[in-house]
Amino acid sequence: MCSTSVSMVSDIVDMNRSPSERQKDLTAHRWYSMEVWAVGQRMKAER
Repeated sequence: MCSTSVSMVSDIVDMNRSPSERQKDLTAHRWYSMEVWAVGQRMKAER
C-alpha cells in the first residue's frame, strides 16, 4: 500500500521535471543498478 503511494508521488514529481532531467535520472539509476549487480556478483564469487 505504502509503496504504491510513493510511486504515484514520484510519478507526479517526474511530470513536473523536464525530459532531459528525467533522462539523467534514468541513466544514473541504470549505472547504480549495474554497480549493485557487480558488487553482488563479486560477493557471490568470494563466498
